[in-house]
Amino acid sequence: MEQLFTSFLALAGVAALVAVLVNIGKLVGWVPDGAAPTAALLLNLGAFVVFAGLKIYAPDVDVAGLDAGAQQIATILVQVLAFVAQLGVSRAANAAVRGVPVIGYSHSQA
Repeated sequence: MEQLFTSFLALAGVAALVAVLVNIGKLVGWVPDGAAPTAALLLNLGAFVVFAGLKIYAPDVDVAGLDAGAQQIATILVQVLAFVAQLGVSRAANAAVRGVPVIGYSHSQA
């Protein structure tokens, strides 16, 4: 069992994916304020159960390859979240400068 825990702790891609999923959950309201540690714990526990099941019942599965895939998914999700955040910041900045002389000019208001 100790070897399973040690091997699971080495899965950096899974850890990154769990972190991104918790943050997405917070963003869309699935994870309430203060519940992020619990959500991360539950996701990690679920990932460990899957990992242990694969190691015991399907030892020929390439877990390192699955971890690399989890890392790629996490990276893509971080980029998508950054893009969505950028759109939100741009919209808020536009609303903040609307009507300000020179930089807040609007053709529709002219």
